[in-house]
Amino acid sequence: MESPWDNNDKAFDPMYTEKISVNGKRDGGVERVNQSIDCVIYTDETGDPFSSESVDTTREDIVISFKERDWSYVQRVQRGDFVYRPMNNRRYAVTSVKRDIAMGWIIKARETL
Repeated sequence: MESPWDNNDKAFDPMYTEKISVNGKRDGGVERVNQSIDCVIYTDETGDPFSSESVDTTREDIVISFKERDWSYVQRVQRGDFVYRPMNNRRYAVTSVKRDIAMGWIIKARETL
């Protein structure tokens, strides 16, 4: 009998329905990173305000999760790169790329207004 805990990545495939593009420059602009990638996006409701006097904003912060097969690419993304989300025609600046114990490699990004 096959273990239900082996090779279960396919169970989560239906979540990764959104496609984004990631753009950035490396080594003073010599190498350009441009990749289209499948992901799932969560709206981050805990983003910091621009200032303590102005806590209301229409800016959107997002958390992006990727399939395990794409983690090696996601690790190359850097703070300051840009994410374009065709679904809502918005552009986001990457604020962090890190390994989460539950989600794997994730990107946090803030909408550029």
